[in-house]
Amino acid sequence: NGVAVRSSNLRLYQEISAHAIAMAEKLREAFTAKGYNYLAPNRTNQIFVIVPDAHLAKISEQFEYSYDQRIDATHSCVRFCTGWATKEENVDALIRCVEKL
Repeated sequence: NGVAVRSSNLRLYQEISAHAIAMAEKLREAFTAKGYNYLAPNRTNQIFVIVPDAHLAKISEQFEYSYDQRIDATHSCVRFCTGWATKEENVDALIRCVEKL
Protein backbone atom coordinates (compact mmCIF):
# COMPACT_ATOMS: atom_id res chain seq x y z
CA ASN A 1 0.00 0.00 0.00
CA GLY A 2 1.03 3.62 -0.45
CA VAL A 3 1.60 4.30 3.25
CA ALA A 4 4.06 1.41 3.56
CA VAL A 5 6.00 2.62 0.51
CA ARG A 6 6.22 6.18 1.87
CA SER A 7 7.30 4.86 5.28
CA SER A 8 9.94 2.68 3.64
CA ASN A 9 11.20 5.62 1.57
CA LEU A 10 11.40 7.80 4.67
CA ARG A 11 13.47 5.17 6.51
CA LEU A 12 15.78 4.85 3.50
CA TYR A 13 16.19 8.65 3.34
CA GLN A 14 16.96 8.79 7.07
CA GLU A 15 19.56 6.04 6.75
CA ILE A 16 21.25 7.64 3.77
CA SER A 17 21.20 11.16 5.21
CA ALA A 18 22.27 10.25 8.77
CA HIS A 19 25.99 10.55 7.96
CA ALA A 20 25.55 13.85 6.12
CA ILE A 21 23.58 15.34 8.99
CA ALA A 22 26.10 14.07 11.56
CA MET A 23 28.97 15.69 9.65
CA ALA A 24 27.04 18.95 9.36
CA GLU A 25 26.31 18.86 13.09
CA LYS A 26 30.00 18.42 13.79
CA LEU A 27 30.76 21.51 11.70
CA ARG A 28 27.90 23.42 13.30
CA GLU A 29 29.31 22.73 16.78
CA ALA A 30 32.74 24.02 15.72
CA PHE A 31 31.29 27.16 14.12
CA THR A 32 29.23 27.84 17.24
CA ALA A 33 32.27 27.34 19.49
CA LYS A 34 34.10 29.89 17.34
CA GLY A 35 31.28 32.38 17.97
CA TYR A 36 29.85 32.41 14.46
CA ASN A 37 26.14 33.04 13.98
CA TYR A 38 23.74 31.56 11.45
CA LEU A 39 21.38 33.01 8.89
CA ALA A 40 18.73 30.65 10.22
CA PRO A 41 18.94 27.72 12.61
CA ASN A 42 18.47 24.28 11.09
CA ARG A 43 19.33 20.63 11.60
CA THR A 44 19.95 19.56 8.03
CA ASN A 45 23.10 18.82 6.06
CA GLN A 46 23.31 22.46 4.95
CA ILE A 47 24.75 25.18 7.19
CA PHE A 48 24.29 28.88 6.43
CA VAL A 49 26.93 30.44 8.65
CA ILE A 50 27.91 34.09 9.01
CA VAL A 51 31.67 34.44 8.85
CA PRO A 52 34.04 37.42 8.99
CA ASP A 53 35.35 38.10 5.50
CA ALA A 54 38.94 37.90 6.74
CA HIS A 55 38.24 34.34 7.92
CA LEU A 56 36.66 33.40 4.59
CA ALA A 57 39.85 34.38 2.81
CA LYS A 58 41.78 31.83 4.87
CA ILE A 59 39.08 29.14 4.66
CA SER A 60 38.88 29.45 0.87
CA GLU A 61 42.59 28.62 0.55
CA GLN A 62 41.76 24.98 1.38
CA PHE A 63 37.98 24.50 1.31
CA GLU A 64 34.99 25.17 -0.90
CA TYR A 65 31.71 26.75 0.12
CA SER A 66 28.83 28.51 -1.62
CA TYR A 67 28.58 32.26 -1.18
CA ASP A 68 25.07 33.22 -0.09
CA GLN A 69 24.94 36.92 0.74
CA ARG A 70 26.61 39.96 2.25
CA ILE A 71 25.53 40.51 5.86
CA ASP A 72 27.37 43.76 6.63
CA ALA A 73 30.60 45.53 5.72
CA THR A 74 32.80 42.79 7.20
CA HIS A 75 30.68 39.60 7.26
CA SER A 76 29.20 37.25 4.69
CA CYS A 77 26.86 34.31 4.87
CA VAL A 78 28.16 31.17 3.19
CA ARG A 79 26.76 27.67 2.82
CA PHE A 80 28.59 24.51 3.74
CA CYS A 81 26.90 21.33 2.60
CA THR A 82 27.74 17.76 3.58
CA GLY A 83 26.62 14.56 1.88
CA TRP A 84 26.64 10.80 2.21
CA ALA A 85 30.20 10.71 0.83
CA THR A 86 31.63 13.47 3.03
CA LYS A 87 34.77 12.18 4.72
CA GLU A 88 35.06 12.86 8.42
CA GLU A 89 38.75 13.64 8.04
CA ASN A 90 37.82 16.50 5.69
CA VAL A 91 35.33 17.83 8.22
CA ASP A 92 38.01 17.60 10.91
CA ALA A 93 40.46 19.49 8.68
CA LEU A 94 37.95 22.32 8.21
CA ILE A 95 37.32 22.40 11.95
CA ARG A 96 41.06 22.67 12.64
CA CYS A 97 41.29 25.53 10.13
CA VAL A 98 38.41 27.40 11.79
CA GLU A 99 39.83 26.86 15.27
CA LYS A 100 43.09 28.54 14.19
CA LEU A 101 41.34 31.69 12.93
